[in-house]
Amino acid sequence: EYTPAAAAHEWENVQCYHLLMYRTDAAARYVEAKPQAVYAAFLDPELLVQWMPPGEMTALLEDFLPQVPGGYRMVLFYGNQKEKQGKSAPDRDVVDVQFLELVPSCRVVTAVRFESDRPEFREEMVMTWEIRDVEGGVEVGITAEHVPPSISRGDHIAGMTSTLAKLANLLEE
Repeated sequence: EYTPAAAAHEWENVQCYHLLMYRTDAAARYVEAKPQAVYAAFLDPELLVQWMPPGEMTALLEDFLPQVPGGYRMVLFYGNQKEKQGKSAPDRDVVDVQFLELVPSCRVVTAVRFESDRPEFREEMVMTWEIRDVEGGVEVGITAEHVPPSISRGDHIAGMTSTLAKLANLLEE
């Protein structure tokens, strides 16, 4: 039987479950570069496809619009990896990225959503990239909020760490 109190209790249960399901992951790295160079790497499509794909993945960039509102669609290919478990297809992930905030040389905030037939991967994550000026370079930090539990924490942090390493390698050449 429906009562407002029962409905409110049910909604509280849903909200609690929702809060328990999602998590925040983070990674950071020192990069020997100027803040302007790091920020520019987010807005240059030729650079972005070189450093953003995690691990051994490669990328194709589509519909790139570097402004708020704006964003891009990136197709990430697994290549020769033995175990292919793509979110969009067996050999790939397709991700739609929307720029939420662009603060030159300081911060890039994006909403990220995987294209997938599986609902456990379609939830939107918010990725905040902080660029902090430190002696001799910058610290680049990534905070991923609302990470679905279907994405392994270990794999996600390893992917973010490898992305940061690729960014450092690109800019420190």
